[in-house]
Amino acid sequence: AESEYTDQFVGLDTSANVAIGENGLDGRTGATITSKALFAAMNDCINCYNEVALGSAATVVETYTNPTKEEAIASLAPGAAAVTAPAGCDEAYSNGDVTVLLASAKGAESTVTVAVGFDAAGAVTGIWVDAPGETQGAGCMEPAFTSLFTGLTDTAGVEAVDGISGSTYTSNAVKKAVEACISGFAAM
Repeated sequence: AESEYTDQFVGLDTSANVAIGENGLDGRTGATITSKALFAAMNDCINCYNEVALGSAATVVETYTNPTKEEAIASLAPGAAAVTAPAGCDEAYSNGDVTVLLASAKGAESTVTVAVGFDAAGAVTGIWVDAPGETQGAGCMEPAFTSLFTGLTDTAGVEAVDGISGSTYTSNAVKKAVEACISGFAAM
């Protein structure tokens, strides 16, 4: 079984960094820290090879910078003002066209908070995730994951969203909080 995991690295393109969840590469479920360490070591090796053996510049890993809660709300619903939050939600905002609900759920190490924007018909227009106490770099706050929720209108759609390998607890917390927001919007 170990070779099934390590074989995914054979033949990788050394011109770019490798990342969990990209180009068919997976971390080990239940081994988030180990998976992240392995991928970091692979990138160090790729950079070293490119620099020493090929004379190329090392690849710089770009990181995603998560907006603040206030920036996220302003992005999801420009000009929104606070309104009464429905049961199951922590906060609510609306600009008349878009409603933003915030809810939280327990992740692996901390509380995960999401803000979910809804159009008048109840479709998700976008989400923001704040998980500062969770494993950083696992992808739950990045658009590649959060965009999977756009357009959803019910909790069944949330269940169909695949979690991020190597970030199971955090992915599940995001999904639980999004479900709370969808249920809260339906009750408004």
